[in-house]
Amino acid sequence: MRNCRDTFAVELLLARVPLDRVSVLLGHSSIRITERHYAPWTRSRQEQIWADLKAAWSNDPVVLTDGKGTPELQGKTGQIN
Repeated sequence: MRNCRDTFAVELLLARVPLDRVSVLLGHSSIRITERHYAPWTRSRQEQIWADLKAAWSNDPVVLTDGKGTPELQGKTGQIN
C-alpha cells in the first residue's frame, strides 16, 4: 500500500500541486512531514537540479557532437565488453 501512496504523492507534486495540499491529501499532521519525504519530488526543485547539472556539463571539456560518445569513440563499431 505504501507504494501506491508514494506514487500518488509524487504524481501530484509533478503536476505542480502545492506541497501543503499534498500534505492535507495524505493526512499528514504537519507539512514538515510531507517536506521531509517528498521535497525532492517538487517540480521547482527538479528544475533547479537540472539547471545546475546543465551548467556543470557546459564546463565539461569533452564535447559530445551527437550524443553518441566522445569524439574518439564516434564512428567506431564493434562489441563492447
